[in-house]
Amino acid sequence: MRSEWKPPFQDLIVWKDSQSRSSQDQIQVDHDLLERGDLEKPLLRFYQWEEPTITVGYFQDPLEIQSRFTDSRGLQFVKRWTGGGMVDHRLDTPYTLVIPHQWVTKQPRSSLWYQVIHEALLKSLSLQGEKVSLFKKEECSREVKAVEVCFDTSVCWDLVREGSLQKVSGAAQRRTRQGLLHQASVCGVKELVWQDRFPEFLAAHCQVTESFEALF
Repeated sequence: MRSEWKPPFQDLIVWKDSQSRSSQDQIQVDHDLLERGDLEKPLLRFYQWEEPTITVGYFQDPLEIQSRFTDSRGLQFVKRWTGGGMVDHRLDTPYTLVIPHQWVTKQPRSSLWYQVIHEALLKSLSLQGEKVSLFKKEECSREVKAVEVCFDTSVCWDLVREGSLQKVSGAAQRRTRQGLLHQASVCGVKELVWQDRFPEFLAAHCQVTESFEALF
């Protein structure tokens, strides 16, 4: 299976981030990674939410989203640096991919990066027996509307359950002069074997670290 697939990157830093942080700080880490400007290789970050967290898109109002919950006690509402809809992170596994500018220019359309990243994720999930597929163009509505709740609606190249089309993974992106930020969630998948295989489908060579500071 791997022999039929050409990874989009030559090298990749894989940061298995286990540091304890608030929900706001977890989001800030992603922003700082994008804006630091000295990344020479794409970086994939795995982490976990330590607090019950709801993230909202950059163009959404956290207070308005919070008002929709009948009981929001104990929930942290945090605005992401990327667009898209609200995500309830109590049942998901998050990851972030930061692609430096010099790599982004090789594939100028953000939608193509969305597709390639999710194709790699599909392969890694399939290897652990998950029955998922890509939500293809022909299945997408021609009428593009704002997505208020991320996992309520699938967009092109999201991952969905075969048969039911239930959304398994979606993402939101932000592009700056420094590069591309891809913030994503995988929902309804208990086994995390895919985290070991996902980097292999993204890059030919992977450098794994548990300490980001050790890279610089």
